[in-house]
Amino acid sequence: MSVQTVLTSWKEIAAYLGKGVRTVQRWETELGLPIRRPNPGDRRIVLAIPSEIDAWINRTTKRKASRLQSAAEVHENFRRMQRLIGIMNERMQQVVETASKLQSFRNPQR
Repeated sequence: MSVQTVLTSWKEIAAYLGKGVRTVQRWETELGLPIRRPNPGDRRIVLAIPSEIDAWINRTTKRKASRLQSAAEVHENFRRMQRLIGIMNERMQQVVETASKLQSFRNPQR
């Protein structure tokens, strides 16, 4: 049976993540970094389990990667729409020119 390390302070948690204490505290509130408080009424005492932090990092980076993939798909769709709009503009110009020629045949100027 292996003994799992427990991080018992903001400094230890920050060092484990290679970040500053304030950054790690912000990650807890804004991004859901898994921090445990043995006494819920006392916000000073914190515990974190490295395997839970690692799992959180993996989940967070996978979500970020899927958002990046989605952003790439949106960008490609935008480019495709730009090309289609260009084709539509060219065809509309052809229609206008054809309509102008037909109009001149119908009402020849004297």
